[in-house]
Amino acid sequence: MKIELKWVLAALLAMSGAGTLGQTLPDNVVRVGNREYLVGEPAAVPVWAAPFDQDLYITISSDGRTLMFDSSRPGSLGEEDFWMSTRESLTSAWSEPTHLGSPINTIHDEYHGRLSPDGLSFYFKSNRPGGHGDFDLWVATRTSSATPFGAPTNLGPNINGPENDGPATVSGDGLTMVFASYRPGKLGQAYGFWISTRPQPTAEWGTPTLLDEPIGSTFFDVVPCLSADGLMLFFGSNREDDGFVNAWVAVRPDRFAAFGEPALLRSLVDPEGLRSREPVGLSADGTILYYIYFRDLDRNAGILNQVSLTRLPRLGGPSVKGEGRVEFDLFGRDGVDYAVETSSDLRTWNSWITTNTTQSVRLVDSIPQGQAPRYYRALIP
Repeated sequence: MKIELKWVLAALLAMSGAGTLGQTLPDNVVRVGNREYLVGEPAAVPVWAAPFDQDLYITISSDGRTLMFDSSRPGSLGEEDFWMSTRESLTSAWSEPTHLGSPINTIHDEYHGRLSPDGLSFYFKSNRPGGHGDFDLWVATRTSSATPFGAPTNLGPNINGPENDGPATVSGDGLTMVFASYRPGKLGQAYGFWISTRPQPTAEWGTPTLLDEPIGSTFFDVVPCLSADGLMLFFGSNREDDGFVNAWVAVRPDRFAAFGEPALLRSLVDPEGLRSREPVGLSADGTILYYIYFRDLDRNAGILNQVSLTRLPRLGGPSVKGEGRVEFDLFGRDGVDYAVETSSDLRTWNSWITTNTTQSVRLVDSIPQGQAPRYYRALIP
C-alpha cells in the first residue's frame, strides 16, 4: 500500500511558466537541507521497573538493545558512575541495571557516555587522573557486545584541553567525531561543538575545528548526536526557547562538507514549554531517533522516548526548458522506488513514472501546447 503525501506535492506547471504550490508543512514534518522527514508519534521506551531520581544522560546503542547511563544510585563508586541494561530484542523487557565496575568507573566522576554505532567503543567524560584539564574525553573498547569494556584511554591533547570537554559522538566508520567543549572560540557562553576527523580508526584524532554558524550559536547547545553515516547531526539547543532545550537536526551532502542550517523537530516540542528534550541515540539506519526529556530545568530524572524518522520524497522547484519542456528534481531516500503521478485538476491522478533516487534524480516532462496546467505528486511505498 502506498501513502500519499499531499504536503510534499511541489510542482505546478503551465505553458506560460512554472511555479511551486505553496506548502505549509505540518509540525510532524521537518525540512532540513534538501530533505524532508516525517517524524512519527513519540513513544515512551519502558525501562527498568524502579528508575532512580539521578539516572541521567542515557545513551542507547544503534541496535536498540543496550542502554547505558550515569547515576549516583546506591552501589556507585563515585558521585556519577556508569550502569548498563540490555534486552534481547526491541520488544523484550530491559534487564535490571548493572554497575559497570572498574576500570570504567572510579571514585571520580564519569558521565555523559556515548556508544559508537557498532557498540564496541564507549566515549565518556571524566575528571579522573591522567587527563589534560577539568573533564576530559576518554574511550573504552570491547571486542563484542558480549564482552566487557577494557581500560579507558584518554583521547589526548588534540581533543582534550584545560576546559570541560565532552560529550562526544562518532560516525559508524569511526573517522568523524563531534564533541562539545567549553574551550575558547565558541560563540556562546556555554558549550560549542567541535569536529575532528582521522584517516583510519586506529589513528589519532586530528586537531578539531569549531562548528561555526549556523550550527554554533550564542545559546545553550548540548549533546551532539551524529548519524552512522556522519551526514546528520542531532543536538539539543534552547535557541528558539531561552528556557528549555529542544531537539534540532542539520544535514550535509558528504562527510567533507559543512553542515547546513539546522531545523527544529517541532513535533517533539511540548506546546506548553514544560520540558526539555535532548537527542541521545539513533538507529544504525537513521530511522529511529531516541531522546530524553526532563520535567524541569534542573534536568533531573530523564525519561527515554523514541520517534520514527521517514525520509519523504520531495519535488524540487520546476523550470521550463524551451516550449513545453519542463525539468525538476525528485529528492528522496536512497534505494527506494517512488511513484510519480500527474493530474490536471488535483482530483484525478494518472501514473507517470516510477524512479529510484540516489540523493536526487532529474525528471523531464513534455507538455503539448494548449494542455491544462499539470500537477505532480510523489508517493512513498
